[in-house]
Amino acid sequence: MHVEFGASVFSVGGKRLGDVNGVIVDAGTKRARAFLLTSGLFDSTRQMVDVTAIARADDDGLHLESTAATTDTESPILDSEEVALPVRNQEPTTFIPAAGVGGPVYADPPAAPGRYPDDSSFFDIAPIDPPPVEIFSNLGENEVILGDDSHAISSDHHTIGKIVALRLGDRDIVEGITVSEGFMFTRRTDFALPDIAEFGTDEVHLTLTKAQAESR
Repeated sequence: MHVEFGASVFSVGGKRLGDVNGVIVDAGTKRARAFLLTSGLFDSTRQMVDVTAIARADDDGLHLESTAATTDTESPILDSEEVALPVRNQEPTTFIPAAGVGGPVYADPPAAPGRYPDDSSFFDIAPIDPPPVEIFSNLGENEVILGDDSHAISSDHHTIGKIVALRLGDRDIVEGITVSEGFMFTRRTDFALPDIAEFGTDEVHLTLTKAQAESR
């Protein structure tokens, strides 16, 4: 099955749902799990639609089965979220009795005034342990995104061209990619699975050198 980036996606009734924006691939198994569907010109979101929902692909685009997700509530939105974890408990201030006359001596420096700009100084002391931030995504651990901004990279670290399509075989394994080279007069080249060393987000690394790839 040929999945072209930018191709139209149709429901079982022939209604155009949007365009193919990318494909989510498991970098370990080289299996495509879902494709990304975008709709609308501005503020569009990318919905993940399982590749098993594709009934067929032709020159018009992808045609989905009746069981395919067609609304925001039916298909998940590709998303990631930053989550700040709690800061550790602050150690209590230590007091050292002063020798002779005078009050206690603080072993820890006093905290700066409250939060700027409410009623405080601009020169607040930064926290000793800022809260760690983790990114939570609904992508799997080994899953990467290949889309219309993805490139094929040769084994000697040269950019060969932009990836414009993927070819899926049995069990949705990626059997090959199509790469477009040039700006005005583009040339499309197909690379089979043995030509692919590994998948990464927005790039595919080939086993071929630049000279070998361009000779195809």
